[in-house]
Formats: sequence, C-alpha cells, structure tokens
Amino acid sequence: MKTIKLGYVHMSSYSPGDDLNFTADSPTERSENPKEVVLPPKSVFYLLIDYPLETEYTQRVPTGVFGITRRVLVNKIVAAYKKIYANEEKYGIWGHEMSDLMLHSVNVMKDGVTLHVSCDS
Repeated sequence: MKTIKLGYVHMSSYSPGDDLNFTADSPTERSENPKEVVLPPKSVFYLLIDYPLETEYTQRVPTGVFGITRRVLVNKIVAAYKKIYANEEKYGIWGHEMSDLMLHSVNVMKDGVTLHVSCDS
C-alpha cells in the first residue's frame, strides 16, 4: 500500500483556488509539493470515502494525459465531501460536521486503483 500525503486541509473552509500551505506531519519533515504529480497519466482510479459515513461513497477519477497533482487530488476529495454532506441522508453521516474534518492523506490500496481517503476529526 502506498500513502500519498496531502498535508493538513480543513475541508469546510477550503475552496479550489486557495493558496494552501501543505504542511508536513512534523516540523522535521519536508512540506509536500502541491504541484507534484501524484497519480500517473492515462490511468483510472476510484476514490473511496467511508469516514464518517454509514454508506461508502465511490467516485471514478480518470487522470487524463498529464496525471493528477496533489492540489487537484485535494480539490477532487473536498468536492466529493461537499457533495456527500449536501446529501447526508443518502450516506448516513454520523458524529461529525464537515467543519470537524481535516484531510491528510490517501492510501492507494493493494489493487492499485482504489484511493482510500484518510481524514481526522
């Protein structure tokens, strides 16, 4: 399993045009580059979100000819969470408002195509 670090992103206040400060997990680690291509070109991945949901959310993510940068991946994940929270009865959100959630990483699962989103509350 491969982990793609995204820094720490407050999902409720984030918008795609924000100049994010991608911070590392600790002061001794380097900051993550938002312009780095983290998903290869000409591929298809599936975003899997299950926290804090009773019903999983999946979304097809084609990478196009240039791949997907860390910033674009964050944009896609935050947009997915906003969609989920707009339809909360469909997904059974439990215990957390979107303002509680901080995105930090994505795990590429063993199948090589599933992107499991990790966030803290």
